[in-house]
Amino acid sequence: MRKTTFIILFTTMTIFGFSQEDWFGFNRYKADNERIAKSGDFPEVVFMGNSITENWALYHPEFFREHHYCGRCIGGQTSTQMLARFTADGCHPNPDTYFVMEEQVLKAIGEALK
Repeated sequence: MRKTTFIILFTTMTIFGFSQEDWFGFNRYKADNERIAKSGDFPEVVFMGNSITENWALYHPEFFREHHYCGRCIGGQTSTQMLARFTADGCHPNPDTYFVMEEQVLKAIGEALK
C-alpha cells in the first residue's frame, strides 16, 4: 500500500511539475520579487491563494497592472506550502494590503501577528 501511494505521489508531482527542490514554490516568483525590489515600484495589494486566484492574475493582467496589484498564487498548493512562502512572496513585495484566499493560512498569520 505504501509503495503504491509513493508511486502515485511521485508520478503526480512529476506530471504536474512540482520540483522536489522547490516543493514550496519559493522560486516561482523570485525573479519578479527581485525586479520589484530593484525598481521600488511596490504593489498596493498582494493576492495569495489557490488556482482560482492565480487565474485572476493570469487571465486579467491588465486589471492587476492598472490597479497596482500583484498576484502570488500557486494552484494546487496546500495551506502549509502557502504559509511557508508567505514571507518571500507575500511580504517581500512590501504591499499595503494582503489578500489571502485560504482560511488556514489566515488563521496561522493571525496567530503569528499576536
